Amino acid sequence: MNILLIDDDNDTNFLVDLLIRDLSYVEEYTIKDRAQDALTFLATYEQPLSIIFVDIKMPEMDGFQFVEQFEEQFRSKFPDTQVFFVTSSARESDRSRAMDFLSVKGLILKPLSRIKLKEIHDSLGDPS
Repeated sequence: MNILLIDDDNDTNFLVDLLIRDLSYVEEYTIKDRAQDALTFLATYEQPLSIIFVDIKMPEMDGFQFVEQFEEQFRSKFPDTQVFFVTSSARESDRSRAMDFLSVKGLILKPLSRIKLKEIHDSLGDPS
C-alpha cells in the first residue's frame, strides 16, 4: 500500500510518520505539508498510489481544492487511488461536500489511528 498524506500541521505529520513507518502493509508513504507540493509530487510519481489522506483546512489551497485538482489532472493516472479527508471538523456540510468527489471514499476525524489504517487496508483487498 502506497500512501500520500497532505496536512499543514507538523505535529500531525510527525505522529502519522510514527504511526505508519513500521506497518508491514505500507510499502511507501510520502508526507507533504502543502497541497501544491502534493500536486507537484503527483506529476512525477510513477508508482501505483493506494490512498491519499488530505486535511480539509489548509492555507493557500484547502483539501477540497486539492481533490478538485487531483481529479482534473491525475484521476486518469491514478484511477484506483482512494482519497480520504482527515479532519478535525465534524460538520455535516464538510462530510456532504467531501462525498461529492468521485475519488473520495470517506471522511476520517483526527487523529488517524492504526485501527483505521488497518480497516482501510483490509477494505482494499490487499493481501500484503
